[in-house]
Order: sequence, then C-alpha cells, then structure tokens
Amino acid sequence: MASVKALLYKSKKKADGRHPIVIRIIKDRKPKYVYVEWIFEKHWDLKNLKVKSSHPNSKRLNNLLKKKLVEADDLILESEAQNRNYTSEQIAKLVKGEKRISSFFKLSESYILDLQKRGKHNRASSDGGKINRIKEFMNNKDLQFLKLKKHYLKN
Repeated sequence: MASVKALLYKSKKKADGRHPIVIRIIKDRKPKYVYVEWIFEKHWDLKNLKVKSSHPNSKRLNNLLKKKLVEADDLILESEAQNRNYTSEQIAKLVKGEKRISSFFKLSESYILDLQKRGKHNRASSDGGKINRIKEFMNNKDLQFLKLKKHYLKN
C-alpha cells in the first residue's frame, strides 16, 4: 500500500526564504516528491498540513493540494484494483501531468518522428525496421508496456 501526504519541505530553500510545498508519495518504502508551489514557512499550517489563510492565494493553493492528493490516491487505488504495480516514481509522473504512453508502438512512433526531426535519418530507418519486425511478430497487435516482461525482452 502506498501513502500520500502534503508537506512543507524544509530542507530545501530558495534564496528569498521560500520552501516548497510537496506531495510525498511513498510506495515500497521509496519516497518520491512532487513540487507544487513555493511559500514562506510562516504561511504553512503544520498541524493541518495546508496553507494558512494569511497567504494571499491560500484557497487556490489548498484546492490545488487537495486535487493533487486525490489524484494520487485515485491512481494508487486504481493500480491496486487492477493488480498493476506502479512505483512511486510512476505515480509521481502521473500526478505531475506527464503523459503516460502505455503502448510500445505509440512510443516507438514518437521516437522515430523525433529522430527524423533531428535529422538522424539513418538511425530512424534502422530502428524503424526493427520496430516493424516486432509489429510483424505481434501480428500488428498493440503491445502494452504492462505486458512486457523481462524474459520477453531477453529472447
């Protein structure tokens, strides 16, 4: 089971004295932090773990914190219900809003396009051929990352 909590991260500090508000996600004893906003320590309610009303945007920041906490909890519950094993890092990336690409072929298409944009046409051609062989092997079925196992990649 994973845990999610909003904290004021006191060990980091900007030059002007502000500390980051973070969402701490712990899964398998491995913490991962998602930075939300930077505020002064005097605006943080340590007891209730939220921004004090003395901060000019306290309502907006508290709503943002609640949204991120709920989002992380939903991801954790969803992964446990579907017997998926997300790491704390994967959950943090999803909470940050980074796109989740679950299909190997979708990711490979974006990879090939990126190579072509950078002018690496020989590499794109070579890697594209390898990806096409995998597609043929899979009979053009979509290959999900969750279904990839170590033994499949080694063979």
